[in-house]
Amino acid sequence: MAILTQGKNQVEVRIKREPEGTYFDEFVKVGDAAPNIRTCEHYIVGEPGVTCSIEITLKAGYDFGECENVKVWLFTHGRQEVVAQGSLSKTTAIKTKDLKLLLSKTNLLIGGQRLKGASLAFKELKIGEISLSN
Repeated sequence: MAILTQGKNQVEVRIKREPEGTYFDEFVKVGDAAPNIRTCEHYIVGEPGVTCSIEITLKAGYDFGECENVKVWLFTHGRQEVVAQGSLSKTTAIKTKDLKLLLSKTNLLIGGQRLKGASLAFKELKIGEISLSN
């Protein structure tokens, strides 16, 4: 799970297997565990054909400040467009409870056609070299 912080605000991000509701184990790039990080890279070991969702949690007491919403966009490697999106509203926030959003369906433009409502899943896994220097 990634926990991003900004001041006292905390946001938790987890990848969840569907329909089982179990979570993928995550691994952090060495050196990325610093206080007050706003972005980070976590790695999971994907499972081909497994349907998944992304669970975003604004931890209890999240302060929206002057903002009305927190918007969440999912991008994938090598693509400019948003794959899935959602938002959490200040009006639904309760100071004593976590506020959760589940991204589980796509809203993707491919070849001029909109692909809405497709499940998120790992298509395939490839073995090769990955540069972790960045």
